[in-house]
Amino acid sequence: MASSSLNQQEEDTYVKHGLSYVKIYKNKKCDEGFTNDHHHNSPHPPSIHHTSEEERPPYVIVVHGPPKVGKTLLIKCLEDHFSRRNVAGPSRCFLLGDKRRIQFVECPNNVNGMIDAAKYADAVMFLIDAGYGFEMETFEFLELLKVHGMPKVMGVLTYLDSFKNEDGLTKTRKRLLDQFQTNIHNGAKVFCLSGRHNAMYLEHEISELASFISTMEFHPLSWRSARPYMLVDLFEDVTPLEKVQMDKECPRDIMLEGYLRGCDIENGSKVHIAGVGDFPLASVTSLTDPFALPSVDTNNLKTNTDEVSDFDELSNMQIECFRAGTYLRFEFHDVPFEMVKNHDPCQPIIVGGITVEEAKVGYMQVKLEPHSWHMKLLKSKDPIIVSVGWRRYQTRPIYTLEDCHGRNRVLKYTLEDMPCLATFWGPLAPAGTELAVVQSLADNKAAFRILAKASVQEFNHEMKMVKKRKRIGTPYKIFKKTALIKDMFTSDLEIANFKDAKIQTARGISGMVNKPAEKSLTRGLEGIAKCTFKHKIRKRDTIFMHVYEQVEVPRFFNPIMRGPEPPDRIWHGVVDTYELTRASDLCVPANLESYYKTHINPFGTRDLEFYSRWPRLMVALRRATFGGRQAIYKRQIEAGRLHAMRDREKGN
Repeated sequence: MASSSLNQQEEDTYVKHGLSYVKIYKNKKCDEGFTNDHHHNSPHPPSIHHTSEEERPPYVIVVHGPPKVGKTLLIKCLEDHFSRRNVAGPSRCFLLGDKRRIQFVECPNNVNGMIDAAKYADAVMFLIDAGYGFEMETFEFLELLKVHGMPKVMGVLTYLDSFKNEDGLTKTRKRLLDQFQTNIHNGAKVFCLSGRHNAMYLEHEISELASFISTMEFHPLSWRSARPYMLVDLFEDVTPLEKVQMDKECPRDIMLEGYLRGCDIENGSKVHIAGVGDFPLASVTSLTDPFALPSVDTNNLKTNTDEVSDFDELSNMQIECFRAGTYLRFEFHDVPFEMVKNHDPCQPIIVGGITVEEAKVGYMQVKLEPHSWHMKLLKSKDPIIVSVGWRRYQTRPIYTLEDCHGRNRVLKYTLEDMPCLATFWGPLAPAGTELAVVQSLADNKAAFRILAKASVQEFNHEMKMVKKRKRIGTPYKIFKKTALIKDMFTSDLEIANFKDAKIQTARGISGMVNKPAEKSLTRGLEGIAKCTFKHKIRKRDTIFMHVYEQVEVPRFFNPIMRGPEPPDRIWHGVVDTYELTRASDLCVPANLESYYKTHINPFGTRDLEFYSRWPRLMVALRRATFGGRQAIYKRQIEAGRLHAMRDREKGN
């Protein structure tokens, strides 16, 4: 095939290869696509700007709402209205006229499903039970949408037929409309489903909603446009039967089909299957569009006889790049068998492309803002679950805050209504990437499960995280205002590093570390420091020194494997001490060093150094007391002499 002689302006052709059609790109390179070479220069691959509506994949409209609010019935009514074919599984695809395709996806009622849906939704329909009002699931999904990109949203009020009083219905409708505009999205369109006829919503109300969907504008999100991804329509296990018969738990070979969205993808690229892991693409095949628009259904399936004269040459050809909007088949090898065994057709599968940098693991720093609705503060080194990019995994962060001296001090707990810096170990993400934080994937753990949102910062390799600690020592020998302190240091070299450091006794007598004590005074012992104090200390005194020690971030991250888990089982990762002891019905072990201690002055005076002056004060007090007694004794003698003189005068 003499491709060098072809004109670059020629159209792409579709060639029938087996049971499917392969699209041939004429003299086009994927320089603008999602190539591995490009990622070395920039973490954000450029997006592919489609030139026409026909090349776009179907828009994904996610239908979200609490259980039994009417999601399935609404999709069924829209399906009957559009009267077009649909994809088997959790998603339905429809043709709207000759220029637009849409795909409905019912959002699962669990945290994993909502996290994934927030990453592929082009528009969201929030279903609200008018008789109950807004529920927490609605606000949780709204927070996830804000993190991963806010798409077009609309509201649908259901169960309006449960109101018997017309005045109550009018007031409730107005109140919910105002709350939706205030709490969900200002300016969003809200539709009302006032009743049912023959177990279906009223036709004129469905027609109004469908008309809005057919003409509304979709706003592309830059984060998704820069990455290839697929919302899977068809899942198939293609592992050889003899291999499965020999070992039922052997790694499987699978095929996933769906539209390629975002930007172009190369054969052999590395992708992430949400909840399963990272895998290279074993093969990519371009298939015929099962929902091709009528305007392009016949023109795009022509065959160029000059280029396919030799079928053997076509079979040996390998397509390296695939354009966004193409219906593709991904093949993966050595996938965990649990993904096939526990596959749930009601849980949509999303496959997202990752860059070379995103495949690496390292430290990440994010600016974290705790959510005001969550009741608990976050504790450093307690496990959390983060959703960043296509991934979600468990990690153990350390929270810090910069003080007035420029030190990044470790926080035991996050601050209330105040952002802080969180550092943790995990797969890397480009700076500026938004992420969501949850505590657990269980549905009954907390009233509001979104802990915080964060933004990835440029990693500062020179930043050191320090924690204020207290070193304790006791007097070894005392020489007036100088003393030898033991048990505070481990070596003379360590004492030299803390030269001129401030120390203090429990009674408030301040001092300073001078140098290592002479071996003649310590009998050759190491780690005894010579210190000076403002006043003489006592043998039973305890000496404290506050120091800032560097803290290391735990190198821990635990990928969340939703795919290999059964649908009725909640993924459980590493838990903190509180969760473990509560599950075992035990008491939390007490750590005496973690308790806050208050040192009370036994003399009840503001001057902490009062006790050091106590001996001199006692001497002065004795002198004053003795002098006073002498004065009283003299006055008594003088008074006695005066009375004796008066008695003698009376006797004369």
